[in-house]
Amino acid sequence: MTPEAAAYQLVTGGRSLSGERASSVAARMTELEQAAGSKQGAARLAGVAPRTWRDWRRGTHAPSRASAERLRGALRRVRVDPRREARLRRFGSGGVTIRIKGRFRVSEDERDRTLNLRSGNIPAWGRGIPGALVDASLRGDDAGAGGQLLGLVSAYLPEMEVTALYRVSMP
Repeated sequence: MTPEAAAYQLVTGGRSLSGERASSVAARMTELEQAAGSKQGAARLAGVAPRTWRDWRRGTHAPSRASAERLRGALRRVRVDPRREARLRRFGSGGVTIRIKGRFRVSEDERDRTLNLRSGNIPAWGRGIPGALVDASLRGDDAGAGGQLLGLVSAYLPEMEVTALYRVSMP
């Protein structure tokens, strides 16, 4: 799994980034409608007029690139549970653990490991990384979110290199 996919998994509670990228506009619209409770609510979340939403639904118009990005951003926001987001943002103040399973190298020792990262294990400068990771993910900056995740590992142990990621979670 890429760092980008692992960061997305952490922020969304286990969802697949490749699944999001593969979903059609119609599937994204349906999910947003279900989350909003109505077509009008979904249009409001996506920042478009209800008439535009209806045109997309009927297939008479397709979303522009900018509108498709707004749709994707709205969907990301509804996919992230507010309690989960708050827990990630609270990481720096303690009480939150992020578990990372993967293959790591320290010096010449490369093996599968499970890291249990708690803010007490991270220097003060790195404790805001999970919040920055959430911000990047919600902006749709998957590369930035993946970089933040790797930065968290580096804050935990600067000499550690991530060679593969298998799963990222908050127990």
